[in-house]
Amino acid sequence: MVIPMKICFVSIQWPPIITGGGGIAVVSLARELAKRHDLTVYTFGLGNLAEEEIMDLDGARIRVIRIFTSDSDRITTPFDGTKNEEIMRLLEFANRLIRKIDCSQYDVIHLHGHFVVPGMARALRELKCGCAIISTIHAFESLIELEKGEFSSIPSVFNTIVTMERDALEYSDFVTVASRSLLKRVMQIHGPQYLRRVRVLHMGIDDKLFEEPVDDDYVSRIRNTYLGSRGSLLFNLNRIDPHKGIEYIIGALGHIDTYSLSLVIAGKYEERNQSYLEMLMERKRAVEETSSHRITILRNIDEKTKISLFDAADIFVMASPTEAFGLTILEALARKTPVIVTDAEGPREIFDVYDDIKEKFIEIDGGLMVNFSDPQKREKNLAAAIVYMLDNINHFKKKAEKISESIREKFSWRTISYEFESLYREALHT
Repeated sequence: MVIPMKICFVSIQWPPIITGGGGIAVVSLARELAKRHDLTVYTFGLGNLAEEEIMDLDGARIRVIRIFTSDSDRITTPFDGTKNEEIMRLLEFANRLIRKIDCSQYDVIHLHGHFVVPGMARALRELKCGCAIISTIHAFESLIELEKGEFSSIPSVFNTIVTMERDALEYSDFVTVASRSLLKRVMQIHGPQYLRRVRVLHMGIDDKLFEEPVDDDYVSRIRNTYLGSRGSLLFNLNRIDPHKGIEYIIGALGHIDTYSLSLVIAGKYEERNQSYLEMLMERKRAVEETSSHRITILRNIDEKTKISLFDAADIFVMASPTEAFGLTILEALARKTPVIVTDAEGPREIFDVYDDIKEKFIEIDGGLMVNFSDPQKREKNLAAAIVYMLDNINHFKKKAEKISESIREKFSWRTISYEFESLYREALHT
């Protein structure tokens, strides 16, 4: 028998404010936990949204409390403006929430975010909160900034990020990250002294991806729209972001002349990546001018379109040189679509590949893993993998279909929610 807990989520992202995978993860985990527990969510308030309401998510009732900042009526998302403006706004949110929240009402407070919300663990401890405090850091911005170099040259911003990440590691009972590779990189920045508090709990996949029947009419329309007379449809789903390696997929098509292909690229687009989008459009034009391939870039697609694109695609292609996990890979396999992935740390973890890849690519459950170790060979290696999979497409479709059920057993949000529930109980008894 499950003994219900009183659980409080704190997350900047909550419907209708969902700007990325972290927000989707928060909602999906909340939906599962609320089926067994009393769940309250504190989130960011915008415009004329209700300060408090009861939301029904597929039969799970969740109490939602919104915290408004001084500019909530003038912005469209909490992340508007410069990085410094964003941080100041989120710090105001955090300070107002700390003044409002009553820790005694909850058994567990679960902080979700990048650095400001998880960093609230320190303020909650200073309030003498007696409940368990769990932080899930969906992305370590210190790592992102060191890779991008975008804000690391501004000491005040970078130091704030690092300090609040460290506060989460220091003052939470446990901190969760999505992959072993991310854990290793975090320890390199913040030190091994926090290792005992950090647990790897993967992000999950919505059961809808496994259960939603194929909409044959919609799939047919998608293939007619984007494929035309071409032979095969490739699909990539990612943020339109320089770290996602989309240019390598476009470039790979330029090395393929044995097939006429259509590539659909879809994902979350933010204006700060405008120059990257323009570069992709230039590369798209160059490939289309010298081949029979067709490339389409879609921004901010809805869930129905996403699922049907998975169903319509012959191959799902992921080309990120660095990837902490790779949720879209699992989503593709949930829809029984063969995948081509890079040998980044995340895909290696999913498919249990630990040795260096010496060939252009190797076969994995449900697809192929491409050697991306040499930047100069990435496009050609990816092109070779695409051609090989198309030459043997029936074999790979059977493999993708076979692995789908095991993906569900390991990565469904129902499974993941029980893992978080177990962590909550461990924190309460520590």
